[in-house]
Amino acid sequence: MNQKKFINIAIIIGIVVITGITGYFILSQRVGEPTSGWDSSKPYFYYDENNYKNNLKFLRLSNDGEPVFLSSNENSELILGDSFYLKLESGAALQDLQNLNQKYNAVLEKEQDGLYILTVKNNPLTNALEMANLYHDEPVIQWAMPLWKKQHELR
Repeated sequence: MNQKKFINIAIIIGIVVITGITGYFILSQRVGEPTSGWDSSKPYFYYDENNYKNNLKFLRLSNDGEPVFLSSNENSELILGDSFYLKLESGAALQDLQNLNQKYNAVLEKEQDGLYILTVKNNPLTNALEMANLYHDEPVIQWAMPLWKKQHELR
């Protein structure tokens, strides 16, 4: 009888150990690199203050996790922050901008000389590049473009 109990306990311990080892390998296995939501094969763009469409190519994430793009003329790397700036159409009121901010969940940070700087840092569902393009398409906005955190000229 004691030998039968010992064998049953050994079998149970063996099953627990094998299950634990299997679980460890399954849970610690890396399926792939975590995605940032940015895709190097997807075209990105923004419109500048002259309404010129600037094409961008996503390169990588910076050490701080911010997207780095190659400019359309391929002579500079642009690091996207969480802000963008815009100019209202003549005749548009600040209330029009506040309505858009409420619609898109953007926050006005600063106004200077008729330019408005807005942030999307409290909106995890979007980024400054997408938001600048959304605002650009609004009739009360003359132009909107990302406020690049850093621009690095390539040689």
